[in-house]
Amino acid sequence: DWSSDVCSSDLRSMDWARRKKTSAGWIDGEIQGYFLALSRSHIPFDMLWDAHISAARLKKYDVLILPNVACLSETQKQTLYDFVRSGGTLVADFESGRYDERGDKTNDAQWRDFLGMKEMVSAFTPSVIEDYLRIVAGEPAVGGLTTSQLVARPQFALKVTANADSKTPAVFLQANGLSYQGLPADSKFPALLCRKVDKGRVVYFPSLEGEFYFSRKIEQHQT
Repeated sequence: DWSSDVCSSDLRSMDWARRKKTSAGWIDGEIQGYFLALSRSHIPFDMLWDAHISAARLKKYDVLILPNVACLSETQKQTLYDFVRSGGTLVADFESGRYDERGDKTNDAQWRDFLGMKEMVSAFTPSVIEDYLRIVAGEPAVGGLTTSQLVARPQFALKVTANADSKTPAVFLQANGLSYQGLPADSKFPALLCRKVDKGRVVYFPSLEGEFYFSRKIEQHQT
């Protein structure tokens, strides 16, 4: 919720059933999107529940993906810190870790820094037309995509700023607003953050990357 506090009458009139359906759809699409991308790339993987986020269980994996795993406890976060510091790679997107295990919003500066963020500013208006991100630097996380290449922007994306030691291989273009317009300029907001943490690394997408791939099947996002 990026708006200011709302009064109780607004809360009473809110369509909670619709909000729940939207959230469940995002979760569904995120999981199926990563499942499909990994399967099509012939990468073997396991599906883990939140109860599986333990040091002993994660020892067998090189990479862990958080498909908008919004709710994480402090214990789970500490396990993820240790996993990366010991050599693992963490891939996370959108609001992963923004809430605690009870669903309460946190202001966790350590977690933001871990993902490569200095600040989470706001959200882009959901994209329904021709909005893009641009590859601006080579990095393993962008696969075979080339510098200056345009890629369709996921419909749901956040405006974040990068911390000092993060690399920004891709940036969002400014919102287009209308179809069949000239390309707008690059925005100041990264579309991808990559960060080395001791022996491991963190890759963070400030967008619903898995859900977008599942709904649109755009090959560049499989990469």
